[in-house]
Amino acid sequence: AMGGKNDGKDGDRIRRHTGPYRESEVDRPARAVSKTVPVYPRRARRKGLQGTVILEITVNTDGRVTEIRVLNPDISKILSDAAVKAVGRWRYMPAVLNGSPVACRKTAHVEFQLK
Repeated sequence: AMGGKNDGKDGDRIRRHTGPYRESEVDRPARAVSKTVPVYPRRARRKGLQGTVILEITVNTDGRVTEIRVLNPDISKILSDAAVKAVGRWRYMPAVLNGSPVACRKTAHVEFQLK
């Protein structure tokens, strides 16, 4: 049978939640400690492409970014690829829940602005 002992009332009370939490569910959200600045792709510069890439990221218990999803698909793929590459190198203080580090999802914004 699926599930085992944690089905029913116990499961609700204990809420064995292993997947990433939302920021609203943790005691202290993940905090960026180092952010790699994205390289502005030469092709994007030449084409005059700019804008903000909005990403949903998962920060694991080591403070590493393990999953990255682009939330505004209408943005240029050249820019979103550069943003994903940079954010993959960002490091965080992991989110904390009940005194322990937990994986957490959050939103990251990467701005490409032609000067």
